[in-house]
Amino acid sequence: MPNKQKPTETEQPIENKEICGLIMPIAGNDEYTAAHWSEVKHILEEVIQEAGFIANMVSDAEEIGIIHNRIVTNIYNNPIVVCDVSSKNPNVMFELGLRLAFDKATIIVKDDATNYTFDTGVIEHLSYPRDLRYSSIIGFKQKLKAKLISTYEKSKDPEYSTFLKSFVQYKPKLETQEIGPQEFLMKQLENINKQLARLEIKNTGVHVINKLKQSGASDTGITLSSDFLKSEFVKSLNQNNNSSVIDFSNISAITSHFIKYLEDKGVVSDFSVNDKDKLIYQIHNMIYDSWPNIKSQHIA
Repeated sequence: MPNKQKPTETEQPIENKEICGLIMPIAGNDEYTAAHWSEVKHILEEVIQEAGFIANMVSDAEEIGIIHNRIVTNIYNNPIVVCDVSSKNPNVMFELGLRLAFDKATIIVKDDATNYTFDTGVIEHLSYPRDLRYSSIIGFKQKLKAKLISTYEKSKDPEYSTFLKSFVQYKPKLETQEIGPQEFLMKQLENINKQLARLEIKNTGVHVINKLKQSGASDTGITLSSDFLKSEFVKSLNQNNNSSVIDFSNISAITSHFIKYLEDKGVVSDFSVNDKDKLIYQIHNMIYDSWPNIKSQHIA
């Protein structure tokens, strides 16, 4: 009987049963069902356990407490984390941003229907088929298992860096102290929230376009010129001096303010549902393109 091939060093399961945090979508949306995510979760947990780790969603903990505190604590403390960015779920991208800010061992996976994100493109992504077909999933599981073990071993090096070394030569270290890293976390949360606002405006536009395509809407209908919208947008910010109460760090808040302004003026009273959807998408793009100027003028 032929001898069985022994696993290579990078395929040997970890023996000390460290926790591997898991960041991924759970709830269903227009493109993915909750059942789909449940199956993906089962696949990832199976690989994590085969690699010798204990799989644990970063939102899970034995003790009862504030969920946001629990998530941040697990994201910081877990020795290694697997993050599935498929569909670019805002919550997932937020939690991934926190993990990368801590510059700790992170493995990013995605399905083959999801494009790469510019900011994390320097990090290797392991891809799996969106339809979860068995033959391709087997290969993905083998790659992920080897990646988990090798990444964990490399992370033991004090000079190891997942992300920050691509941008700076000096890597600041977050020391554990009695007072905790609250001030550091607040700054990171503020920066990530601004990035998420940009991502949200993009995703909203994509959903509107998909909705229009599904409804079979044509390109005809009532439209407003870009010049008119830009002119009215400036007026909306200055109307009755109310611009001081607008949250200029939140693109969605600015968008809602302008849409309500147009509704109050009766500009969209004759618009059909599809016309309004197109207008919302047009406004989203206009504000997104003008975002740097808006920030410099209104955000201290």
